[in-house]
Amino acid sequence: MVIPLYNEEENLPLLQNEIREALGGRNYELILVDDGSSDGTVGAVVPAPEVRLLRFKKNAGQSAAMLAGMRAARGAVIVLLDGDLQNDPRDIPALLHSGGR
Repeated sequence: MVIPLYNEEENLPLLQNEIREALGGRNYELILVDDGSSDGTVGAVVPAPEVRLLRFKKNAGQSAAMLAGMRAARGAVIVLLDGDLQNDPRDIPALLHSGGR
């Protein structure tokens, strides 16, 4: 899973918790790409074995952050989510079950 982040300090702990609950028991990789945030986004990352953090020194935009995350991903399936809680992580299991169709 790849999530670009820009100034998501307040959302990040909730987002990580929602992902963990939605994927309970599944093996997954969470790649968080900090796109040059000016707040405490990086410090808000909840460390876990499945979490990887990539950091841009300056803001390069959502597309660049997504591309960097996809290039770093190790899994066979990549799920893209926004860091602002606009996407519901509970939709991920259904997406995976449908094969992305």
